[in-house]
Amino acid sequence: MPEKGGTGVEEQLAKMGKDIVWLRIALILALVVLALVAVAVLQMRAPVTEMAAAEASPARRTVQAARFVLLDSKGKRGEFSMKDGNACIELFDAGGKCVWTTPVAPAPEPESKAPETKKEN
Repeated sequence: MPEKGGTGVEEQLAKMGKDIVWLRIALILALVVLALVAVAVLQMRAPVTEMAAAEASPARRTVQAARFVLLDSKGKRGEFSMKDGNACIELFDAGGKCVWTTPVAPAPEPESKAPETKKEN
């Protein structure tokens, strides 16, 4: 009878060995999935932090230029620029002809104080 018990133990050990192999495979797959999720979350957070940094920095929110030009596939469609010291917006049709512009008014003169005159009594 000891021989029958010995084969039972060997079968149980073999089964446990197979179970351990499957358990290791499942653990490795779980770790790989967890790592992929962590990388995906970090990649999704990176643009958010970059945008937050850009919004917090005034230098990144300010664009300065002498002229802004709006382009499409056919060419220039609009322009925001300075003309004779005044801000001017122009819109163009598909052929490049100006179809609308802001009226250009002369720049206001800075107010100067007139010299005060003394009154004599």
